[in-house]
Amino acid sequence: MLRHKNTQLRLLDLDPTIFAFLKAVLRYSLSKSVQLFYYLRLLLFGIQSLASNLKFQIIRRLIWGGGRLGQPVAHAGVLALALGIFLVGGMFSGSSIVRGATINPSAALGAGNQLTDLLTAETTMETREPENRPRDEVFEYEVQPGDTLSTVGEKFQISVETIRYANDLKDVDSLAVGQKLVILPVSGARHEVKAGDTVESIAEKYKVSPQAVVDFNYLNEPFALNIGDTLTIPEATIPKPAPPAPSYAYVPSSPSGTSVSPGTGIFRWPTDSRMISQYFSYWHPAIDITQFSPIYAADAGTVVRAGWSPVGYGYLVEVDHGNGYKTGYAHLSRIDVSVGQTVGKGQVVGMMGATGRAWGVHLHFMVWSNGRFINPLSVL
Repeated sequence: MLRHKNTQLRLLDLDPTIFAFLKAVLRYSLSKSVQLFYYLRLLLFGIQSLASNLKFQIIRRLIWGGGRLGQPVAHAGVLALALGIFLVGGMFSGSSIVRGATINPSAALGAGNQLTDLLTAETTMETREPENRPRDEVFEYEVQPGDTLSTVGEKFQISVETIRYANDLKDVDSLAVGQKLVILPVSGARHEVKAGDTVESIAEKYKVSPQAVVDFNYLNEPFALNIGDTLTIPEATIPKPAPPAPSYAYVPSSPSGTSVSPGTGIFRWPTDSRMISQYFSYWHPAIDITQFSPIYAADAGTVVRAGWSPVGYGYLVEVDHGNGYKTGYAHLSRIDVSVGQTVGKGQVVGMMGATGRAWGVHLHFMVWSNGRFINPLSVL
């Protein structure tokens, strides 16, 4: 008992510097722990910000890329997932990817060490094509006595218009025996690739989806087309013969000595539709109206321009209304008026189209007031 008390006294009599040292060590450890926690917090915040910015950039590129990057990203994700499973799958399953086993050859041998009961019958494999499988090739057919376009079309299950367009037939009622006809595998059109053609432009010409062109002709990315290649366009809308391009002519607005039919000053919509795909801006001084429609004069006036525009407007009509206003109708597929002609309000001046520098069928409608562009919606 006396020895235990003496031990406690010796512990209490320790040098105070030891307690100071321990206190300093504890304080240092606490300060470093706080500092480490602070740096870890900054690191986690930085990782979170980096991940957020990376996600934003990826989404931005996917959106602004119009979907072009979606397929590569999906492929990369599937490959990365497959590679990850391949590399780490064995770690968690406790087994190797490829297993080895010892095969006892006597198990496959019968009496006298001879192979028995193996390949007891000869196997014959045969591939048959379905009877109703659609054709995918273009071929020539020789006209037989009594053939007409209708009977030939019925025989090969394609439309008369498809045969006419593929063979450039002007008179559908005159077929000569022995005449060679190009027969397409499906109703549609046959298109020879020319300079500047793309999948989108061809699909737009025949009013089909680009995917139909890609699928039927087995086109792969980047969907490059070679000049001279022949494509089959299934379910194509046969284009009508293009009208002869009228000469590009221009008559100055309100020329001296020439009377211009004055307008009412009250404008009507130049189309049946009021669906706008692009609005007026400083770099686009017009409105674009979609949905196919005849094009009407927004007000009475005199045609001062009718023809092909060399600056991207395609077929263009301009009407001077004689009261300081002038209207323009661009990207037409057809022009129904001529320079100098007087038109009434609501009179058809052409048809909506996609000529010139146009992406899709629409009307590029412009309005000038005393020679300056104004927003057409301000007067409609």
